[in-house]
Amino acid sequence: MQPQQPVYGQPIQPQQPMGGYAMPAAMGTGKIGISDIIVLVGAFFLLLSPFMSWCTVSAFGMKVSENLWKMGGGLYVLSSLIFLVVAAALALMRLANFIPALQPVKQLLAKVPVPDLVVPGVAFLFHLISFLAIKGEISKNSLGGLAHMGAGWLIGLLAIIVAICPAVLKLVGINLDEKIKL
Repeated sequence: MQPQQPVYGQPIQPQQPMGGYAMPAAMGTGKIGISDIIVLVGAFFLLLSPFMSWCTVSAFGMKVSENLWKMGGGLYVLSSLIFLVVAAALALMRLANFIPALQPVKQLLAKVPVPDLVVPGVAFLFHLISFLAIKGEISKNSLGGLAHMGAGWLIGLLAIIVAICPAVLKLVGINLDEKIKL
């Protein structure tokens, strides 16, 4: 199909893009806020943290690392599930600013007072409980310096801090809601 040549005085008909279809309206405007990007990065790393090493034991030339899923016990599995749900909620809440089809999720989470603070706050609470429980196990078993905390807890804590930063900055009066074109 040949493109139409413009005729003087007549309106130009819109052309289909080269791919053969236009972007659906559900994909939004193509602009995303800086605070949305920051929270999405925090949600991504919070999603990864239960799968990273939270505890490492070294003895006799061997090293064993445990993530929250392998630690055993209901508390650690519950914390892992909370991290995954919170990461999904944060991501969907922020993607709803970019993708209008996700507006029902945003409206559901809007019923929570200050969702940008409460949702990561729940993750922080379970993160703190898991961290203290693992620290207690290490000191209770007196492994003589053979066991130490892995990097998973630190990555989870940093992810929560990153996810909560835009909300805290907004409370202080610093607005990160400038939109950038993707």
